[in-house]
Amino acid sequence: MLARPRARRLVESPERASQAIDWRELAECRGWTEKGVDPWFPQNLSDPTAYDVAARICACCPVAQQCLDAAMAVEGAIHGRQRSGMFGGLTPEQRYALYRRRGRERSQDKDVA
Repeated sequence: MLARPRARRLVESPERASQAIDWRELAECRGWTEKGVDPWFPQNLSDPTAYDVAARICACCPVAQQCLDAAMAVEGAIHGRQRSGMFGGLTPEQRYALYRRRGRERSQDKDVA
């Protein structure tokens, strides 16, 4: 009888376990399609409910924080009007407000130190 080959260990350590799966693979929005509509990039931004569907989906997402962190890292100081789409449950304006708030907090921390 031939011995079965041992399965290779794909993840060497717990530290690498988080790197083994891209967080985007776990996102609630992955593969989401409904009637050809993309709720994360709505066409009519003047509609106050434009992001409602995306917000409900993001609210249940296990990786919303990683999504938000990735968007914030890419967008940096880009002005709110130049940002687009919902990421991590926040609209472009909300992310810009968060960026400004974090900047004020960093400057206050430097003043205290």
